[in-house]
Amino acid sequence: MKHTLNTLLVAAAVAAVSHTTWAGPTAQADGAMPMRTSMHSNHGDTRDAMHAKRSSALKAKLKLSPEQEAQWSAFEQSMKRPGPHARPDIDHAALATLTTPERLDKLKAMRAEHTAARAMDMERRDNAVRSLYSALTPQQQKVFDTEFTPMAKRQDARAHSH
Repeated sequence: MKHTLNTLLVAAAVAAVSHTTWAGPTAQADGAMPMRTSMHSNHGDTRDAMHAKRSSALKAKLKLSPEQEAQWSAFEQSMKRPGPHARPDIDHAALATLTTPERLDKLKAMRAEHTAARAMDMERRDNAVRSLYSALTPQQQKVFDTEFTPMAKRQDARAHSH
């Protein structure tokens, strides 16, 4: 009997420890979820580093003249990650006070605002690319056409090169 009781106590302790380990993050006192600390937590830094590396390589291959530097700077600036509108802040407490139709309308308006901001970013990028491209010589344009490809095309080319 004593052996069974000890076994049950040990099993309960293991289960309790396992549950707290595997249960995942719990809400903090203020109701917010703790920040994630995963292998993706520095994804933005890695992406910025890769962008800088590709940008430097493209600039070297283009062999820009001093007259083309202004367009290059505008192009490079336009390719940076978007600012604070990338993820709209949602006031969950305020949303909780609304009726369902009001909440849906509020979220729809927030989506429209977010979409408009993204569209403006893309338009700014398009204009910077066109401005740079028009300042390039025909030979530089060929290099640009080859090097400045959509990501899927680059990944597809890498897959076929192995």
